[in-house]
Amino acid sequence: MNKIILLTTLIVSLAVSPGIAKEIIAYCHLTDGYWQIWTMNPDGSNKRQITKSQYDKRDPVWMGDRVAYRTHNGEVYQVTLSGDVEYRILDKYNRLHSLDYNQKTNSLVFVRFDPRTRDISNIWIADSDWRGARLITRGPGLKYQPSISTDGQLVAYVQADADEVDHHIWVKNINDGTATKIIEGENLNMLPVFTADKQKIIFSSDRGGNGFDIYGYEMDSDRYIRLTKDSSLDTSPSLSGDDQYVFFVSNRSGNKQIWKIELQSLKLTQLTKEKDPSIDPAWADIDIK
Repeated sequence: MNKIILLTTLIVSLAVSPGIAKEIIAYCHLTDGYWQIWTMNPDGSNKRQITKSQYDKRDPVWMGDRVAYRTHNGEVYQVTLSGDVEYRILDKYNRLHSLDYNQKTNSLVFVRFDPRTRDISNIWIADSDWRGARLITRGPGLKYQPSISTDGQLVAYVQADADEVDHHIWVKNINDGTATKIIEGENLNMLPVFTADKQKIIFSSDRGGNGFDIYGYEMDSDRYIRLTKDSSLDTSPSLSGDDQYVFFVSNRSGNKQIWKIELQSLKLTQLTKEKDPSIDPAWADIDIK
């Protein structure tokens, strides 16, 4: 009965405070010793703390005008922007990680670690009822950090070699089941995200030999474009809907903070400047009613 009441409350409790921009960034900020979900405008203004419960929250993704995240112990929750309701979804599953959501198909992709060993993980996809989750990758080894394309047809993800030294980016076609390794090398290639037209993938890699940077990969031309060049850590890219900006995490200012880069000019802007770190940016264009 309590779950029914909570779910009903979650569905109807969608009111948000006035002044929130239609374009919005969710992110994790270390707050009083816990990773909490915050939001801000794409220019870094109007920062608001959404969650306050005393446990760590990571990997925020937008699901309409709600935010889903995973907890420190691998459970998945949704929260309204008012912060009043936190409700667990996918409660049949545990040891979950690396969420992504597709608004068009109402599908959530995620990683589940094998409960018998930490060296095996696979990608799953769940439809709107959250009960019909199914595997879309199989076999041994680590597969993680899935990203679903805007049309819901492709999933990019990272797969480690057997020795877990090199990590490559693969693309899985959900319709025909084919998987193709598209980004490889003797390095770590991580955190892929599709552009809206599916022609490029933005990702983080140490392929330049001087720390992690943000790269673009053009699939048709097999061409790499280095978007950042710094000895610091640049990682966790999230694209704006018009593919004009990449929001990412960098420690170039000292500790991990959220930055954005304009892809045409490569102009950098630091969005968070707090004493404690901010990570895991997730852009969305939500419909405020």
